[in-house]
Amino acid sequence: MKKFILFLLSLFVLLFISFIVKINIDYNKIKNIAAEARQKLNEVRPTTIGQASRISGVNPADIAVLSVYLKKEYNND
Repeated sequence: MKKFILFLLSLFVLLFISFIVKINIDYNKIKNIAAEARQKLNEVRPTTIGQASRISGVNPADIAVLSVYLKKEYNND
């Protein structure tokens, strides 16, 4: 059971990291991310959450806000 839970967690992390970010996102519209993170995201234009999380100057809180924004704006449910 413990191995199964670890497997599910690793699968979730893999899916989260590979989530494709829309190329035309206006990061200036996203509230509550740091100014430095906004600037870096606009410069680099990452294509995945994983890439965004590895940018220097973008902290985990910014990634969390970005993830919530993407889910809210681009969820097709």
